[in-house]
Amino acid sequence: MPKILLYNAKTETKTDSLYRVMDRALEGTGIPVEEVTADTLSEQLTNDVALFILPGARAGMAYREQLRGKPFENIRKHIEGGMQVLGICAGAFVLSQEFDYNEYDPSDGQLRESKHVRSELGLAALKAFGPDLRLYHLQPREEENPWSVFTAAEVAFMRDGEKVQASLALSKGPSMQITDFSRCTPLCLYEKTGDVAIASFKHGLGGGILSGPALEVGGHNLIHYVHPRHRDNPAALKTINALEGSSAAWTQLWGVIFKQLLGTHPEAVRKIEKNLASMQNPAAVRQQQSRFKLD
Repeated sequence: MPKILLYNAKTETKTDSLYRVMDRALEGTGIPVEEVTADTLSEQLTNDVALFILPGARAGMAYREQLRGKPFENIRKHIEGGMQVLGICAGAFVLSQEFDYNEYDPSDGQLRESKHVRSELGLAALKAFGPDLRLYHLQPREEENPWSVFTAAEVAFMRDGEKVQASLALSKGPSMQITDFSRCTPLCLYEKTGDVAIASFKHGLGGGILSGPALEVGGHNLIHYVHPRHRDNPAALKTINALEGSSAAWTQLWGVIFKQLLGTHPEAVRKIEKNLASMQNPAAVRQQQSRFKLD
């Protein structure tokens, strides 16, 4: 039985929402999701791991510090042997071959610092950059209000030959540009800029998917996850309404992603697709022609 490893860097790693997605999508498949840390990686990263996930984290530098050297060589070996990896937000930054990260003052939007990094963990032929203020609304982080760091970004992706538009949660995640199209494929584009929001890549017999948006955030009844004292926050409500309006498209996108990441386990993929279909509200899907070519 294949299994999925979810890495926790212990720096406010965003695992709770991912567990909610995995619990619903994987129900009845028998595929377990195990949390792994730097201390347990060597024993848990075994040949039956089909998918390794680097989720969003408040301090992405932790990935580079914890995984460089021998731990990453172990990850690389498994990917070359066929394992898939999913990097979200901070995970997408560090798995790109190079990235530019900009620090802004949230009070006035002024650039504090710009870093250019050739990532030691960079397996994907991508250049990542962000936060992109053309897409992301910079605002001060409010304690006990995780929605204060999210913006709804418009994207477009292909599903069954149709272009689907959706609003996805963005929290300082990168935009990306492909540097080698023989090794990377765009899966999803930001509508406003045409830059890559989600890309797939190949490495050896494996590969993976990198996502700038916070894929784990979406679905119905999101207000349930907002503390009552923040439920009248206009920016949070605007983001939540946009994400809930795209709940069906969001589950369809997860179907595209699971099909690629777990494609060597077709029975599990079929069950996942049924689980995701049960989460959809078809009336909420908005399909239209995009300005940008995804082919």
